[in-house]
Amino acid sequence: MREGLVRALRGEPTGAHWRALAAALSPLALTYSAGLKAYLLSYRIGLRKRHRLGCAVVSVGNLSSGGTGKTGLVISLARALTDAGLRCCILNRGYRGRNENDVAVVSDGSATVLGPDEAGDEAYLLATSLPGTPVVVGRDRRKSGTAALDKFDPQVIVLDDGMQYYQLHRDLEITLLDAARPFGNGLTLPAGILREPPGHLRRSDWVILSGPLPGECGRPLFERVRRCAGHERLARGEYRCATIVSVNGDRRLKPGELKGRNVATMCGLGNPGAFESMVTALGANVVHRTRFPDHHVPDPAGLDRAMLAARRSGAELTLVTPKDEVKLPPIAGTTPVYVVHAVYEVDRLPEVVDDVKRVVCSAAHFSPAAESMRLKLRVRAVPSAPARTACVSGVGVGRVQSVHDSGTMQSASGLPERLQAMARLPSAPVSRSAFV
Repeated sequence: MREGLVRALRGEPTGAHWRALAAALSPLALTYSAGLKAYLLSYRIGLRKRHRLGCAVVSVGNLSSGGTGKTGLVISLARALTDAGLRCCILNRGYRGRNENDVAVVSDGSATVLGPDEAGDEAYLLATSLPGTPVVVGRDRRKSGTAALDKFDPQVIVLDDGMQYYQLHRDLEITLLDAARPFGNGLTLPAGILREPPGHLRRSDWVILSGPLPGECGRPLFERVRRCAGHERLARGEYRCATIVSVNGDRRLKPGELKGRNVATMCGLGNPGAFESMVTALGANVVHRTRFPDHHVPDPAGLDRAMLAARRSGAELTLVTPKDEVKLPPIAGTTPVYVVHAVYEVDRLPEVVDDVKRVVCSAAHFSPAAESMRLKLRVRAVPSAPARTACVSGVGVGRVQSVHDSGTMQSASGLPERLQAMARLPSAPVSRSAFV
């Protein structure tokens, strides 16, 4: 029953009665959208304030509910930022962990100090996947961000699942969409899967289309996302299987060794179909699927039933994800259980890292006093041919109005893409000599 409704909300083929139920919920979706619009308006007109941390903040989030690869992207991005020489820290809500309503350090960068029960499954997975990178959990990301800043002094904080955490200022917004059905059935909750309307994609500085594009529909779909985003900073992201390891660690399989074998899959993910599709793409025959709700902790009885069904279906192996592995109790007398370890690859990740470096430089120049001054001053370009110099008006709102290039002035719409990207971010760094 639940799966039929979910398919209707995602815009996938399903029974007419499920589509009718989703349509019947559309008045509630209009109410939800109106409430969200009013809430965001309170920030735009200054009734609510966004909390600023004393370092650059990069948000990785979803426009929709369900899994799109956020955790994988956070891991890949954090590794790339560390390789680029930046001190990085991860903020995660710690969903369903015992410390969700507090502030707790899951990893201090040298060791993982909390288990999955205390930290939550995603935060624990981040901590164990990113040795050397601190991970802090807490529902209130303003408090956990302040604690991370005081304890670890990062240059950049990556805010996991942060798009709808409006209370915290971010310097770069990265949004993931399911490449197959980026907007579901086009409706917001509860009639669809969207947390925000498609037009809100314009808040994003980068949009990652996650998963394989659906064949001939790929190009029109890509163009639709580009129109909604209003820019060309779109990238492709996809999980690639790296290795397959038994739960007790005594045996490894290469991805190619699954070809032609009968396997079962068992997972508790926001989008279990993506995991199953990856296994199928490796050439395995998926003879049984067990789908638990996202973040579900299986009880021994439920796990026994799933393993028995897999064995009766003729499965040689049962495959799980690392997120599920951390919640599994000891398993005995069943088909062998293996963990599929995958790497989330993004085709334009170096460009994303370049943009993060730039906002780190911008954040380094930020202070409340300096920001107040920027709001009051008009900044003009210092002539310096043949150098190209940004000329900014109202730097406090971060909009590049014109550019000086060998004596010629251009409108912001005529800027190269990289400078237009710069214009979209708040408080772009400007030479002090430009203030008059």
